Amino acid sequence: KRVLQILQLPLRRQKRRDTLDEATDVNRRDLFVHCHTFLQFFVRCNRRNQELVYQHISMFMTHVGVRGVDAASTIAAIVNDHSALVGQLRDVDLRVWVSAIAKYGKQARWLKMLQSVVQVKGQVNKRNQNIVLGLLLEQQDLVLEVDGDQEGALSREDIVPTNQLHDTPRRASSFDYSPNRRHSVAHGASDRSGSDKGDRRNIDRSILLREGKCTRMELMMQREQAVGVSSFLVYHATCVELLADCCAGRNSASQA
Repeated sequence: KRVLQILQLPLRRQKRRDTLDEATDVNRRDLFVHCHTFLQFFVRCNRRNQELVYQHISMFMTHVGVRGVDAASTIAAIVNDHSALVGQLRDVDLRVWVSAIAKYGKQARWLKMLQSVVQVKGQVNKRNQNIVLGLLLEQQDLVLEVDGDQEGALSREDIVPTNQLHDTPRRASSFDYSPNRRHSVAHGASDRSGSDKGDRRNIDRSILLREGKCTRMELMMQREQAVGVSSFLVYHATCVELLADCCAGRNSASQA
């Protein structure tokens, strides 16, 4: 009870663009971090405690987006393997997590939160499947990171002439960590007309790399996934898993 009272204190934040907000009171933020950690252990494998803490889930939602405060793991622990609580989540609760990705950037822990509500102990929740998939598709340009969209996934024929295909290394898919990611293959891509498509064969391969740095293959070779929650590769893999979870079972609506 005392822990919940502490978390009801206001936590002022300094808004950031395209990244997590900073708490203005560092000491209070650190106290919140410890409270969230305590609650994650408090509800683990204890359905009664999960049900008690679930009553305050709206309060935990207000902590989303504050750097250092892992509200996602707390909420995931509260509903973990509890089908009744998962079924009580509102559309607006699920929208918070998708919006957080679009606003603050791609972090796998927010996708894992969504994973915990579409399947419970291997049993799918069709309602949540449809809601989550719909929300992901609403903001797919900012949220989904599978293999690039139409602009970011050109075929080899679009990049090099056919007679050079056998002499040109296979390209890597492009990506961008930024939540305001906008796929573009060349400068002025948004103004490109149909008559410009023929010029795509001459595109330099360097523009298909993120800011001219690393391709996905290079990230795998560097074991980039070891960096933790900010890993692009972990986000990419979790994104694919979440989409598969949304289409699991005999849910014809999501599969369509």
